[in-house]
Amino acid sequence: MELIRAPDVVYWELERGEEPMWCGRPEVGPYVSATTRWGRMLMGFPFVTVGSVLVPVTYPIGLLFVLTGCVMLAAPVWNWLKARNTIYVVTNHRLIVIEHVLRQTVTSCPAKSIDLVERRERRNGTGSLVFGRTVTSVRRED
Repeated sequence: MELIRAPDVVYWELERGEEPMWCGRPEVGPYVSATTRWGRMLMGFPFVTVGSVLVPVTYPIGLLFVLTGCVMLAAPVWNWLKARNTIYVVTNHRLIVIEHVLRQTVTSCPAKSIDLVERRERRNGTGSLVFGRTVTSVRRED
């Protein structure tokens, strides 16, 4: 997680009286993150190969294989773009995730609704913060 100075886009999303306490971006390395689907990418090669063989025989099915393979091959690039254009913000009132790849998407969660925080830290100082809520099950009697 790379700590950054809050860019202008963060200030546009803040409400009156809200201040950024922490701002960061996901690490963008050669493997992007654990969410990168390298297996899906590797499976794209057989799909493209089989599809290119099937196109002359059965055009719709072969084209479907080729398109599916291309999507699988593009998955790591998409994840890399998404990670490069994501900003995490912790304010004095809420958590905000701003993603801007094809369009800007802002997701926020009020601080009052968070009652679980888990920190996972690696030896090199990087890691993850996981926020959540306690869910209690209620048994309904009929």
